[in-house]
Amino acid sequence: MRKLFYLFPLLLLLGCKDSAFYNVDKLSPDGILINKWRVVGPFKNDTLANNFETRHLEKLGYDESTLDYNDFEDMNSKSDTSFKNIIAISPDHKIDFNKIFNKPKSHQIKGVAYAGCLIKSTDKQNLKLNFSSNEGIKIWLNNKLVFSDEKGEALRIYENYIDLNLNKGSNFLLIRVSNLQNPCEVFAAIEKGSKEGLMRHEQNFLLDFGNSFLYRNVIENDSIKLIWEMPKGKYKLDLAGPEKASYEIKTDEFINISHLPDGLYTTKFYAHGNTFDSRFYKGDIISKIDQLIKSIKVHPLYKKDNTINALEFRFKHLTKPENIGKESYEKRAWGKKMTSLLINLNIQYNVLNKRIKPGEAVGGLLRSYVSEIDDGIQYYQLHVPVNYNPEKPTAMVIELPKFMKRFESPLQSFRFANIDLFEQFTDLANKYNMIVLDPGSRIIDKQNHNGIDEADLWEAIKDVRKDFNIDTNRLYLRGACLSSHSALNLAVRYPDKFAAISTIAPQFSIPVENNIWLQQNLPLNFLCNITNLPFYNIHSEIDPHSPIKVSKQLNMDAKKAGLTGYHYKRLPMEFKTFYSEEHLDDIFRFFSSIRSPQAPKSINFATNQLKYNKSFWITLNAIYNGKKALINARIQNNVLKIHRENIISYSVDLKKLPYNKKAQLTIIDNDTVLKVSSNNSAKMFTVGKDLSGNRKFKNKEIEGPFAHVFTTSFIVVPGTSGNKEETAKIKSVVDSLNSQWTDRYYTGFHIKSDKDLTVDDIKRSNIILIGSPKSNSAFKSLLSRLPLKVDVNSVIIGNKKLTGNRLNYYFVYPNPNNPKKYVAIMGYNNHAGFSLAAEGNLSKAFNDISDYGWYDYKIWVPNSTGKNIHGYFNYNWK
Repeated sequence: MRKLFYLFPLLLLLGCKDSAFYNVDKLSPDGILINKWRVVGPFKNDTLANNFETRHLEKLGYDESTLDYNDFEDMNSKSDTSFKNIIAISPDHKIDFNKIFNKPKSHQIKGVAYAGCLIKSTDKQNLKLNFSSNEGIKIWLNNKLVFSDEKGEALRIYENYIDLNLNKGSNFLLIRVSNLQNPCEVFAAIEKGSKEGLMRHEQNFLLDFGNSFLYRNVIENDSIKLIWEMPKGKYKLDLAGPEKASYEIKTDEFINISHLPDGLYTTKFYAHGNTFDSRFYKGDIISKIDQLIKSIKVHPLYKKDNTINALEFRFKHLTKPENIGKESYEKRAWGKKMTSLLINLNIQYNVLNKRIKPGEAVGGLLRSYVSEIDDGIQYYQLHVPVNYNPEKPTAMVIELPKFMKRFESPLQSFRFANIDLFEQFTDLANKYNMIVLDPGSRIIDKQNHNGIDEADLWEAIKDVRKDFNIDTNRLYLRGACLSSHSALNLAVRYPDKFAAISTIAPQFSIPVENNIWLQQNLPLNFLCNITNLPFYNIHSEIDPHSPIKVSKQLNMDAKKAGLTGYHYKRLPMEFKTFYSEEHLDDIFRFFSSIRSPQAPKSINFATNQLKYNKSFWITLNAIYNGKKALINARIQNNVLKIHRENIISYSVDLKKLPYNKKAQLTIIDNDTVLKVSSNNSAKMFTVGKDLSGNRKFKNKEIEGPFAHVFTTSFIVVPGTSGNKEETAKIKSVVDSLNSQWTDRYYTGFHIKSDKDLTVDDIKRSNIILIGSPKSNSAFKSLLSRLPLKVDVNSVIIGNKKLTGNRLNYYFVYPNPNNPKKYVAIMGYNNHAGFSLAAEGNLSKAFNDISDYGWYDYKIWVPNSTGKNIHGYFNYNWK
């Protein structure tokens, strides 16, 4: 029925005697969406008050406690032409009363509307009404009031999970919506009661009040109260801090705490059979933090620390008047951010005073490290459970980065500002005794394609492991929307590094235009790599942001690839644009019992990049470039059968291979039988010529393309040996590159002139030479050992040649002076025409290093729409 409604616009049948009814005898697991109602109204309120209790039907001679559907259907406006009685059918999951009454935003009224429908059941049965409203609501079933809530909020599925005790025959469901201002929306669905539905309903309460039950988290008026949205009732609060205290508190009650000393308090809140935690600070928290920062900086052992500097930046940012907020929810969020900041500064102070070690800190932490790539300071958040034991390896969930809007500092971004999500991850870490890594992101405004985010992630994990005992057999990937693309990308590239993956509302297809590199490396091309990896995907049928067709295609692809561990949870009616938070608990439960299988009996692995060359006990040493390398391996009864394509050499890790090591091992390699002696003491058995240590061949570290230069330490080397005009041109290009890198990554890259480049630089870093052999002395010294020729009329790379007297090119190759690092060149044959073009469209100016270097080499005519040569060197760099 719901899918049929999508085909039609909103239908209003004025004065029609059509009935709004639903038959629940054969209720599907998805339930029934109620999107057809008989609607009566609007009734304008007499005053500006909400009039939540006003019974407008009494003026027409009716009462909600006795009204039946026939009366409701026959109700007319002969004596009052200000209201309508109509049937409203929505093509959507919700009913908007202002749209029904054709009220534009400028003419919306404050008032009340009624909506009713019939529910027909052959027998008595108990069902559930999955209901949400953004306005005050009352609900009657067969004239009995079954629900009342004066405080409407944004629509959310399972906001209310209401018992529907249906009689045999027709049942009259009546709702009254109070206020009608702004978009006045209602969502309703009938379904069978379920454990999953109840858990989802309870999750809503947790998300609403789990860490946000206090009206303020910075107390300056000596009183505490609960937020006004809290359901009416009496609750219990326990305080722990400078002093302990316990209170019983009603929803609208103020508790005087003037007798308690100032300081930081932990609050336990008991509600709905659960215990929730929050913190508040009593007193002047701004002065407290300011004094704490000063105390840290004058400490004898204090040295400049990037994490402390980050916390100080956050303090200065949050205390700007415009960031404190005006609305109650803004001030509450500000208070929680400030208390979190105080806790983190206290940790730094205690580490400085050697009261704790860095690896003994628990809770939600802001941390930093210095990138090996460009020495830029990278920030991340880590959530360490309160029961963390340094002696015991602990599982870690990795929350993959999302796109970020650019700010003055990444510390101002949504990733560090979303205190609700921050606290939710801390709660999940505590509940499941897992560490949660929320790494920083260099994905500013759009996707990176140069691999720098992957490199950053491994650096962040390395920094975590420096202080914390991580169980590397229990690393989990979690991504939503385009972060799902990053999660799947990592999973298929490193199938033995992660224990499980989960995605929500995935978007795996990214614009690739004419980018053959991206087309070849889409993660969906390599699903066979994760046949041993449990995969949990969640997607809603009516997702308004990421279409469900993505997951439907993934289902087919997963089945085709033989992913036996693939699980799909299809949500029938989750309609929020982003709904990750609602299902994180479900995902953590899925992760909690899974460990990575270190010795599976079968492996399927595909790659077209040697930098991703390992799956459990199989390692590829050399492959034919430009083709997908495939290997299928299965061990049974000490016989290892292997089928391979486009693979020159591979090795089997005999220590990890699950076979009887006391008996002879037989390897059948593409029908060739190989015997491995039972007394073989070697750890690895190599099939084919092992080229992994031969630097004349492409290998895991040095393989190209040009973009790979940016994933480890690199130095840009501008030429200074040419004439004044040429040197100035080179400097202009380098300055532009550096400015774009800084704009993208908040830091500049390393620059050294050709004359200042040292042996240590070449040993430590990739080098990017800018200019020509005449203008760059470092370039000139290497030219005779590179497959590159440049003259006034052409550029030749390998066996590819482009003629012209105004050519630009880029090129990457193992550095002849250090084959473990790259030498890359951005050059020309005429400096007058030297300018970098955008990778995807040569007629456009270069503007983003993150989307550049898809090939090993490229030669082009500046400002040309298509005249260029590009490609890849072979596996032996020819």
